[in-house]
Amino acid sequence: MSHNTVTHCRQIPMTHQSGLLPRKGRYYLNIRVPQDLCSLYGKKDAMIRKSLWTSDYREAISRLRYEVFKLDQKFTDSLKPSFPGSRSR
Repeated sequence: MSHNTVTHCRQIPMTHQSGLLPRKGRYYLNIRVPQDLCSLYGKKDAMIRKSLWTSDYREAISRLRYEVFKLDQKFTDSLKPSFPGSRSR
């Protein structure tokens, strides 16, 4: 007597990552510009969308975190008051 055993692979659900946008087989960073800085981007509700150049979800998460870190630094630097005679980066 033979038994046909069927094994089911349970798919692990991918959690939603804020700022990650899948489009046309690639992942993109999709971040809203803080309200205080929208005037620098010339729009009332500015969004930054940038390709992460990967179709792999895990790689996209890694690249997204790095890009968000860089944007956060850029936003923070933009909010700092500049003083006369101080050097800007």
